[in-house]
Formats: sequence, C-alpha cells, structure tokens
Amino acid sequence: MQFPLREKIAGEIALSEQPGKTMRKWREELRISQTDLAHHMRVSPSVISDYEAGVIPSMRDWSVGMRAVDFLRRIDGKLLTQKLNTRRVVNGYTVIDSIKAITTLDATDYLRIYGSTSERALCFTGVKYGRSPMIAIKAHPLKPAMVVYVQPENIDELAMKLAELEGILLARTELDQRELISRLERIS
Repeated sequence: MQFPLREKIAGEIALSEQPGKTMRKWREELRISQTDLAHHMRVSPSVISDYEAGVIPSMRDWSVGMRAVDFLRRIDGKLLTQKLNTRRVVNGYTVIDSIKAITTLDATDYLRIYGSTSERALCFTGVKYGRSPMIAIKAHPLKPAMVVYVQPENIDELAMKLAELEGILLARTELDQRELISRLERIS
C-alpha cells in the first residue's frame, strides 16, 4: 500500500526525534516559504519559525474546550495549586522548551505561545524549579488557564505562590515530552 506524500511527510514529522528540523527539511525540499506554510496552517510565520527552532514542539487550539480536571487526567497531571477552580475550561495547549524560550523569545514572541486564546495549558519542558516560567507569566498581561511542568526536577515554593496569586492552575506531569505530545495530539 502506497501512502500519499502528505501522509508520509506527516508521519515522518510526527515520529521524528526532532519534529521541527524534519518539518523544515520537508518545507525547504518542497520550496515552501515559512509564510506560505503559515498561511495554509492558519498560524503566523513566527509560529512556524518557533516550531522549526524547537521552542514550541507542539501547539493546538481545540474547537471545544475541556475542564482542567479532565485535561489533567489525560496527561497524568498532578495539581500543585490549591483553592483554584479545576472546572475552569482549557481551550488548547502549547508545549514549550523552557530553556529555548528563555534564551530566544522576546516580549513580542511571547504572545505567539498563546495561539488564538490565552485560556490554554502552557506545558513547559526542561524545568528545574519552575520559578522562571512563572516570573515570565507574572510579568506579562496575558495569563494562561494552566501551567504544567513536564518532568520537573523540583518545584520552588515561589512558583506555586505566584501561580496562586495569578489565579493560574499549576500542575506537573511525569510523562516524557514525546508521550505528553502524543496524548495531547489525540485530543480533538
């Protein structure tokens, strides 16, 4: 059985250890600009750039949101903040490499992690203590519905306090990035 080229490309990107680099390889081989690809995917060219750079390995908005508690179940997440509404609706997610984000994103780039809504889960990989992502979120006027740390080394008390002060659900998951993205991409 032969697969159409688009299915082959999608499969190669999805199964790649470095999906951003694989996407770039195919985009360049097919001579498609980031702007044209972004237009067809209905995202901004800077989002394509971030995917290819590995800052945002996965991002999606859903047509129908889900309660935060249901989202946490899907990713084996454990809530770290108390007294916050877990019935809050999450309308999408962004997986972010926290180290690359800190070293490459500027204030205007930061807006791109929200896609079409701030009512989303920001899932940070490469977290040591969780302080830096929460300080960046506190400093910006847009706030996500939830922040999830992916296999964090430790969680600083300040990160939890900042989340509670900002009214943001803070959670952790021990899933590795690949499994997390796989589960997230199955949510329709």
